[in-house]
Amino acid sequence: MDKQQYPARRRRRQAKLRVVQHAFFTPGLYRQADTSDKPKEWFFKALERFANTGDSVQGYQALAKAFPSIWPLPLEDAKGNDLSWHADAHRLFLFYRDSLRGLWIRNPITINDGFQIPLLFGILADATIREILSGRVLLSRPLQFALSPLMKLHRGLRLGKLFPRLRVPDSSPLAYFWPDWTGGKVEYVSQVDFQRAVWLFFSEPWRAKVCPKCSAYFLAQKPAQLYCSVSCSSAVHRASSLSWWKQKGSQKRAARTQTKQPRGDRRTEPKRKAKKVQEIRDVPVR
Repeated sequence: MDKQQYPARRRRRQAKLRVVQHAFFTPGLYRQADTSDKPKEWFFKALERFANTGDSVQGYQALAKAFPSIWPLPLEDAKGNDLSWHADAHRLFLFYRDSLRGLWIRNPITINDGFQIPLLFGILADATIREILSGRVLLSRPLQFALSPLMKLHRGLRLGKLFPRLRVPDSSPLAYFWPDWTGGKVEYVSQVDFQRAVWLFFSEPWRAKVCPKCSAYFLAQKPAQLYCSVSCSSAVHRASSLSWWKQKGSQKRAARTQTKQPRGDRRTEPKRKAKKVQEIRDVPVR
């Protein structure tokens, strides 16, 4: 390939990145990005940011700008406009975030629900997803509450009745399992970054921890790691050492003071020595 084509390719790639950065709440511009070039660390960082995002719209917007392809459920209206990171999809994000947090802390309700885990992995049947988006089936009241702003905004008229016009962009499954006969294993296939991140998270569940200092959700680098950062670990150890010194240090100082022999006042000790030397000098020699 001619070297002169590289700057053109770079400009086209940068143009695409600019579209993604400015596509927040703009229907029809953003699609799920290619995930083949992302390392595992990127998925872990994005998942941590997803789980630690607060309830505010500002945090929602910041996550959308930092990790635009981590949107969990691709949706579009009847005109094909993408609804990822839409203003009315904020409740849907909170539903996915709370489900991820429940999986993070091994909440029995989330694990035994039978609905949230397949939804996080994207392995629900297409017919089930269509029925949920149409409002004909109520499998989860929290999910229906999360979808209600989108369903009210994007509605159509059919046979004199209003019906939601939400749909998944592609008719193929969001994710599926593929048996690898030659390798003797089952592979998980998905083109959605969020679902791929959840699968990597599921493959190494020992990483999921909550910091006892700041209550942040984080993925540990080692099994023995207890805190999310060095600052939290240092603060806890410093507070522990200070507490120990306040409880035990005073007792040790008191015991050390009792065992010491009285030496007098240190300020008058040099004067006494000087006076004694002067008296020795004044003694007449015989």
